[in-house]
Amino acid sequence: MATGYDFDFEGPRPIPDVRTLVNSAIDTGGAAPFINYEGEWRSWRWLRNYRQALDQHAASIGMEPGHAVALVARNHPDHVAAMAAQTAGGRLTSMVYSAQSASRIAAEVEQAAAPLVLASKQDWTPELFGIVERQGGLGLALA
Repeated sequence: MATGYDFDFEGPRPIPDVRTLVNSAIDTGGAAPFINYEGEWRSWRWLRNYRQALDQHAASIGMEPGHAVALVARNHPDHVAAMAAQTAGGRLTSMVYSAQSASRIAAEVEQAAAPLVLASKQDWTPELFGIVERQGGLGLALA
């Protein structure tokens, strides 16, 4: 079969899904460096522990793969870990950008209707608390 490329094509090979790839990386990384923030390295083991903690919270409210999580994203390792943990758990991540007003953040979280909301301490305003409470969800403060 001509492919238009200069290599032999051996046929289709199964490609692991993203969830499998992320879990494999998290589970095998161990003490190796994962992410550096402000001069401090965090390991893959740190990420694995983070994933386990978030998985426990998600399970406590009956979340399953395919359910959405709202993440008010910031440039911080905890937010990277939260995103990786949601991908590893097969949960969808609805990204809410923190560089907007508190009322806009609350409106986007309300629209996402996610049972789990992850946000930095400074993003937990009365408006955001109110939305999560009205929707009967679980809110967790990230660093």
